[in-house]
Amino acid sequence: MADYPVTPHTPALSEQEIIRRQKLQSLIDAGQNPYAVTHFDVTHHSKEITDNFESLEGKTVSLAGRMVSRRVMGKASFAHLLDAQGEMQIYVTRDDLGEDAYAAFKKDDLGDIIGVSGTGVCTKTGEASIHVKALTLLCKSLKVLPEKFHGLVDTDLRYRQRYVDLIVNPEVRRTFENRSKIVREIRNFCDSQGFMEVETPCLNTIPGGAA
Repeated sequence: MADYPVTPHTPALSEQEIIRRQKLQSLIDAGQNPYAVTHFDVTHHSKEITDNFESLEGKTVSLAGRMVSRRVMGKASFAHLLDAQGEMQIYVTRDDLGEDAYAAFKKDDLGDIIGVSGTGVCTKTGEASIHVKALTLLCKSLKVLPEKFHGLVDTDLRYRQRYVDLIVNPEVRRTFENRSKIVREIRNFCDSQGFMEVETPCLNTIPGGAA
């Protein structure tokens, strides 16, 4: 992997960002470039599993998402994957994955996108989960997500890095989902009435900006 070009305006990498790049290089050197994975069969999303858990418990399901939390307890680990519909807990054990695959999973970072396949199980706390039988690293995250409990709170940073805001702030994501639905319905209604949509700088002297 070639070094990133450095200019006077290139921000310095944090220690964690350097470590993540080293992990990526180790994967590539071992012939396991996660960016080369272009397809993963997803059978269900998180909300589908939780809403229909009675019929899916004990059945094989596949899900992919961004790892947003992890709790390693020796030979077993719990983690949460965030997909388009919400979060899903996964239960990962060394006995099921194998020693090498489990060791690799423990090296994965929060923010990495992972694909899992396994059976639906209910934990002792009553949470619908996936007991993982196979796990694939689909994409390595080179940036560190904001700390979970404080989140991304700086307003200017949230607007400039909306992609991060949508990952770490669920209420913001719900707002965007509702906005998208409203805009879609307005467009559908106007289309049915014979209107034509035209973009024009109605509020600014330059194109764009008005919604």
